[in-house]
Amino acid sequence: MQNETEKSMFLSVAELNRLLPWSKNIIARMIREGVFKPVRNPLAKGRSKMFFWRPQVDEAIRKLVGNAFEEGRKEAEPCA
Repeated sequence: MQNETEKSMFLSVAELNRLLPWSKNIIARMIREGVFKPVRNPLAKGRSKMFFWRPQVDEAIRKLVGNAFEEGRKEAEPCA
């Protein structure tokens, strides 16, 4: 059971693409710009695939949504 929990803590690029509503090109650019940081998956056993730690992905998404929300609020405020 713990091995399954550990597996679910890592996302492959394909899983990241399925999880997020953006195109593969946008996600690839976000990876290049460091929004999502690749990590070594200790359960991958020699595979050289790129993995992402789920809590970091969740935090990055929260920041993106929060920033978009703040930008929307700033635009909605009337100018005095």
